[in-house]
Amino acid sequence: MTAKELRAHIEETSIIAALRVYSMGEASFAAAALVAGRIPIIEIPLTMPRATEVIAELMKKHSEIVVGWAVQRMPLSRQSLAAGADRR
Repeated sequence: MTAKELRAHIEETSIIAALRVYSMGEASFAAAALVAGRIPIIEIPLTMPRATEVIAELMKKHSEIVVGWAVQRMPLSRQSLAAGADRR
C-alpha cells in the first residue's frame, strides 16, 4: 500500500484499529479479522507486552496490513521499525 493509498483508505473508512492482545495467536486472529473486515491499518501500542515481536510476526503472516505505533522513546521506535512497522 502506497502512502497515497494509505491516506485514501484512512479518509474513506476513518478507522485505524488499535490492537492490544496478550498472545501471538490473539494478534494473528485479530489481524486476520480486521483484514477480512477491510481494516488493514493497525496500531500496536509499544506498552503492550512483546510488542515488537507481535509487529514482526504480523508483518510476516499478513503482508497486506500496515502496522504503526505510537511511542515517544527513540529506542522503542527503532525496534518497531526493525520489526517491520511502517513509518509512512
